[in-house]
Amino acid sequence: MSQKELETYLKLEEILKSLSKYQNKSVHPKEIYSEEVISKKKKLNKLLNDAKDAAFEIMQESRKLVDSYTIYYDDFERVLLAMENLLTYLSKKIGDNDIMEEVRNMERKLYDPLVKQQGIEEGIVQGKKMVLDSVHEKLLKYGMSAEQIADIIAEEKEKTGNIENNIQG
Repeated sequence: MSQKELETYLKLEEILKSLSKYQNKSVHPKEIYSEEVISKKKKLNKLLNDAKDAAFEIMQESRKLVDSYTIYYDDFERVLLAMENLLTYLSKKIGDNDIMEEVRNMERKLYDPLVKQQGIEEGIVQGKKMVLDSVHEKLLKYGMSAEQIADIIAEEKEKTGNIENNIQG
C-alpha cells in the first residue's frame, strides 16, 4: 500500500469516527431548528462530503493500481462496492441523496473504461482462438502432422492438439 493510499484510508477512518460522534439519533420536534441541531447537521454534512472526497480518492488510487497491474480487477470491483456501500449507508443516515448520484457518476467514470478494456481483451483472445482454430483445421486438412503444425504456429506440441488450452494457457 502506497503512502498516499495509507493517508487516504486514515483520513476516511477519522471522518467516519467524527460522523458517528455527531450523528443525532433523536431530536425533539421543538429542537429541530435549534442552533445546536443546525450546527450538528452542518458538521455532519461537511463530514459526509469529506467522506465522499476520501472515498473518491480511494477509488481513483485503486483505478491506478488496476491500470498498473498492482491489484486485480476483482479487487478493484470490491473497493468500488465497499465505497458505494459505505457512502450509501452514510447518506441514508444523514439524508443526503445528492451524494449518491455523485458516487454513481464517479463509479461510472472509473468502471466503464475498465469494462470496455476487458471486452476488447476478451475479443482479442476470441479472435486469436478463431484464427488458430482455422489455421489448425486447414493445416490438418493438408495432411500436416501435429509437429509440423506446432512449428508453423510456434506453439508447443501438446498445446497444438487443444487450441482452447493454448489460448487460455
